[in-house]
Amino acid sequence: MALNATWSQEALDDLKRLYDFLVPNDAAAAARSTLDLIEGVEFVVNNPGLAVKLPQFAPDDIRRAFVSRYEIRFAFDLQLDQIDVVRIFSQREDR
Repeated sequence: MALNATWSQEALDDLKRLYDFLVPNDAAAAARSTLDLIEGVEFVVNNPGLAVKLPQFAPDDIRRAFVSRYEIRFAFDLQLDQIDVVRIFSQREDR
């Protein structure tokens, strides 16, 4: 099944926020983390069964997957073959 992925503005803002947090201490690590998150999204798009449903968001099909120490949340619409990247968080964040 070929799925299409889109990024919400919030997810793009999260990616930039995480990069901006890391870059002052280690620019190379910030770039690696950003690429790892982008690759993690592509991995989930190609393997959607690996993302775990979050029942607290029902009836919406919101799922999460972990990449390194980050949680990526997705909105699935499998009838439209669509996955939306909704948010990205560090697991250490208080949210």
